[in-house]
Amino acid sequence: MLALMAFAVVGCSSGGGHTKAGASSTSATSGTGPGSASSPAPAPAPQIALAPWSLPAPLAREVAATVGGQIVVLGGIRGGSTTSIADAIIPATGQARRDGVLATPVHDSAVGLINGRPVLFGGGAAATTDAVQMLQLGGVTKVIGHLPQRRADDSAAQVGATVYVIGGYDGSVLTPDVLATSDGVQFRVVGRLQQPVRYPAVAASGDSIYVVGGATSGGESAGVDTDVVQQIDVRTGRVSVLTHLPATLSHALAVNLGGQIYVIGGHVGGRWSDQVARLDTKTGALTVVGHLPRPVSDGAVTVVGNTAYVLGGERAPSTPVADVVQLTV
Repeated sequence: MLALMAFAVVGCSSGGGHTKAGASSTSATSGTGPGSASSPAPAPAPQIALAPWSLPAPLAREVAATVGGQIVVLGGIRGGSTTSIADAIIPATGQARRDGVLATPVHDSAVGLINGRPVLFGGGAAATTDAVQMLQLGGVTKVIGHLPQRRADDSAAQVGATVYVIGGYDGSVLTPDVLATSDGVQFRVVGRLQQPVRYPAVAASGDSIYVVGGATSGGESAGVDTDVVQQIDVRTGRVSVLTHLPATLSHALAVNLGGQIYVIGGHVGGRWSDQVARLDTKTGALTVVGHLPRPVSDGAVTVVGNTAYVLGGERAPSTPVADVVQLTV
């Protein structure tokens, strides 16, 4: 499951095994041509490089958020099992310390910030959960509420103080409702995806949330992904389809960095990808602007200052990595 958001994303699966297809990089998604003299010049491409530090251990399908200038990494799959560990990392040095333990170990959940604290929405382990967990000061983790239904492989995006939970899978069917909450306790349905998905790449810009690709069935193999880019207007709840990409995409990350939305890695056309693509928020087109050091999916991303940190994830064949990649503008 991928939980992709403006400051964090997560990949997600409600079960124990992960079957994926392909092992090579591809740049199948492409965008519009160069701008004309009458159109503004495109933003410079981010600088992409391996960070000088790595995670304490290989980790995939986790989530991450930025709190007080530090990166907080929560849950995921470590050593072949779903972990309850929450680590705080100083991005300048990579120094990590244990920040807490989740009340319910999960991978493939979604994350947002409520009152400055990371909150996890759903996720999977032996079974999909509806738990809403807040990591509090001092590492005390608490279940503060429950989603209206079990949900894993979901994503979240934040607009102001409101967290929007998008996409996912309840263990049997996809969950199309877009949920909004400002406290992790009360949820309201603000819209429904036109194409329900799990493992989408999700990020917010202004009053819109963009849902890029995703998987459309219970499995994770090639042939179940979608090429649809959807836009959610959080003011009205209207969900529209912006475009269809040239290739399917799922298990990717999305992040708003420097006012631009970038879609990172994932599965493109059913194969692991190393691409970093800029999203045109008017048309939904993706333009490849760079490449990761190697193909990766199902990691986490968060922004500190002018740098996005892509943390861990999976390389083919579904092998967790400890790499950290920096995108700087």
